[in-house]
Amino acid sequence: MEILKSLGYDVKMTAVFDEQTVKALFAFQKDQKIVTNEKQHGAGYFGTRTMAALEKAYIDSVIHDESVAVVE
Repeated sequence: MEILKSLGYDVKMTAVFDEQTVKALFAFQKDQKIVTNEKQHGAGYFGTRTMAALEKAYIDSVIHDESVAVVE
């Protein structure tokens, strides 16, 4: 989950969707108010709402990153 890592979440880059990845994904979901607790349906799962929120958060982070040059 390269995007989660780039957004500052504690996740190792592996090819495995492991416990650490689930925890990082849940933290992101909670921060984005997609879920409120670990028992809620969808917590820790990569669904459409989570994917859309990740895309938006990543795009926002790139737009606000002053080290990225914008070519017009």
